[in-house]
Amino acid sequence: MTRIALESIPSLTFYKDTLTAARRTNPIPQLVCVGKPCALYQPDAVHCKNIGGSGTDVDWKCEADLPSSLRFGRVEVSCEGWNGPGDPIVMKGSCSLEYNLVRIPDALRDDSGWPRSYKIPWFSNLDKSGIFFMVVWVIVLAVVIYSFAKPFLHRKPSTTGATRGTSPPSYPGGGAGGFPGSHYSSPPPPYTKDHSSATPSDGWRPGLWTGVALGAIGNHLLNRDSSRSGEYDWERERRSPFGSSRIRPVASYDSQDRGEGPSNLGAMRTSSGYGGSSSR
Repeated sequence: MTRIALESIPSLTFYKDTLTAARRTNPIPQLVCVGKPCALYQPDAVHCKNIGGSGTDVDWKCEADLPSSLRFGRVEVSCEGWNGPGDPIVMKGSCSLEYNLVRIPDALRDDSGWPRSYKIPWFSNLDKSGIFFMVVWVIVLAVVIYSFAKPFLHRKPSTTGATRGTSPPSYPGGGAGGFPGSHYSSPPPPYTKDHSSATPSDGWRPGLWTGVALGAIGNHLLNRDSSRSGEYDWERERRSPFGSSRIRPVASYDSQDRGEGPSNLGAMRTSSGYGGSSSR
């Protein structure tokens, strides 16, 4: 049996279904859960750090993996006083943690609804360079589509019906190329040897280098997506500039996803709680 000052304990780890050491009193469970959510889930282990204080007035920060629908409420570390209740010198191994669990409303959960949790797989993994290549790829693709559709958009309506029934002007003697009895006596259009010079240009059309550029950009995006397919969600959220952050000193939970929690309570995340201590 060893005694130690409560304020000199740097950290404590408590385990579920484990009893404390005792000298004056009876052993008690290391983890004591309070509240209705305790029936839904209880962590197997909780780690607490000493964040300051003196005597028996010591503050603790406690962390554990909890489903995203639950968070820590009030926490309190209680140790057995060496000479009696209120003694700042406590028995080593006699500390216990009493904690409250609070149910988080679905509207406040970050994985409860589509607007907050749904992400397009491609865009959720893109950084600045990926977004730039995506924008360039969309612009080039739009230019190609417009180039193909341009001839159909600017096609002139046929004038055959408008000129039907009207006689072109005639020339004396039938004109060049005319013959007796011919209905049309207009001369034929002039012959041009170079056909390309007589046809108006339709503008830029996609070619070999356009296809090469589109293929390179698409390959870049696909390789980025496949190279990061093995990452965990919490790694992508930590890298993202829009990832969630902790707010202190109130009890909170961060965005480190650790898998699905029990009974559809949400993904497992690290939750933190703050509280004091006492000597029993």
